Amino acid sequence: ERIADLRFASSKRGRSLAHRKQVGQLCEAALREAGAPGQWMVRPHVDKTNALCVLGAFASPWDEARARALLQPIAGELELLCLPMR
Repeated sequence: ERIADLRFASSKRGRSLAHRKQVGQLCEAALREAGAPGQWMVRPHVDKTNALCVLGAFASPWDEARARALLQPIAGELELLCLPMR
């Protein structure tokens, strides 16, 4: 099992997942530092290897446009899929 984990971690897909997790953590930290209220999660999309899922309240003043404006410079080439958290 450990060998399989190491192989996955060094594969293209594993490196992509690790990169997106790291970017997601930076995005979450940026939301906290900017004072976005409530809980926010930024996670790698399961199927789209170039996307992050942004889960949050998306309520005024922290609507989708404001969240995207803050996070896109951090996410770079990664697509942001904004989904309301219930």
